[in-house]
Amino acid sequence: MLTNLAEHGMAIQEVQRYAGHKDISTTMIYVEVSEQSVIRDFKRCANF
Repeated sequence: MLTNLAEHGMAIQEVQRYAGHKDISTTMIYVEVSEQSVIRDFKRCANF
């Protein structure tokens, strides 16, 4: 579920708060970032 939130555009800090994790590294254990989402986000940021 946390991966789905991140893949649909929720910032990792928001996912962390939603999950109730105090440390971002805990959240990262449960969130798998796909190559496709990295490419999508890079393209979105490159359009500034």
